[in-house]
Amino acid sequence: MAHSTNTVEDFPEPGSELAISVGAIAEKLLQTIRDKGNRTDADQRGLLERALAVATEAEQRLAEQSRRIALLEILTLTDEITGLMNRRGFDRELIRALAAARRYGDTGVLTLIDLDDFKTINDVYGHLAGDQVLRTIGQLLQLQIRENDSVSRIGGDEFAILLAKCGGDSGFARAEEIEMVLNEHFVNFGGAAIPVRGSVGIAKFDKTDDSESLINLADQAMYKKKLMNSRERSRNGQSLLLGLHMGESD
Repeated sequence: MAHSTNTVEDFPEPGSELAISVGAIAEKLLQTIRDKGNRTDADQRGLLERALAVATEAEQRLAEQSRRIALLEILTLTDEITGLMNRRGFDRELIRALAAARRYGDTGVLTLIDLDDFKTINDVYGHLAGDQVLRTIGQLLQLQIRENDSVSRIGGDEFAILLAKCGGDSGFARAEEIEMVLNEHFVNFGGAAIPVRGSVGIAKFDKTDDSESLINLADQAMYKKKLMNSRERSRNGQSLLLGLHMGESD
């Protein structure tokens, strides 16, 4: 009966197709065990060394691939200007929060924020100032939340805060506090203090809610507040543009 005549050279070099290599190595090692009496110690050592080299390279490549995939996932979930989660990241967090609500009975609050007259800031000071406002507001909002909450920039001048695992009433009160902090804030840019104002829509959620209906509720509340804020400024003869010029003259 003829025996296998596998040698070290039969094994693929590191860098070849790893799936084929590992399978081939396993087959050849099994055959080596069967043909043990016909192999020298040097041959067996060479086979094992080649197997180890290919396996080590495979492990390194898989680790690098996993690192790149993780980095790519982070980038696809991150807003480039603010460093917050983007709309895709927000959608993922909202799905998780609602799943926890259904499974464990958790409750929480979704807060949507639309910066008022953001176009005016861009028109008066330029888009660099607008970007600075977005970054600063993003940082401000992050300071207002707990570790298990999240802040996202979901549109041009829109942010979302997800207050998870909190009672509806306490979450609602917390969202109102965040609104007050936001509307008292100024962003320094080029020697000017730019006033920032935002309209906030708040919606409670529990195990009965789905993402689409929850977002619609918060969105409706936000635009109702935006209309109310606009009417109030018009009634008082105020405008963000006037505030910008006043801040600049100071």
